[in-house]
Amino acid sequence: MKNQQPTTKQIQWFWEQCGLHKDGNSWHNANGKQLSEEEPPIDLNNLFEYAVPKLREDLFEDAFTRRMWGWIELVLDGDDPAPALFRVIYKALGGEE
Repeated sequence: MKNQQPTTKQIQWFWEQCGLHKDGNSWHNANGKQLSEEEPPIDLNNLFEYAVPKLREDLFEDAFTRRMWGWIELVLDGDDPAPALFRVIYKALGGEE
């Protein structure tokens, strides 16, 4: 998935793993609050609000730390932070490329 945009199916799967769900035409958080009619954008705000806590919940502390350091290394190598973090978390949650 590196250097290519994730598909709509991959993005939907990703957000569902993070506790969001699509109900009809709207996306909702785990508490049922409507977020938007479009899928949540892959930006650092959404990733740190929904995806990073999910990753931390699913991994042991050292595995979580290694994943986050891997993301930092990607950013230091010039990757765009939000797509890089998406890729790291997507892979850690078991997403298929």
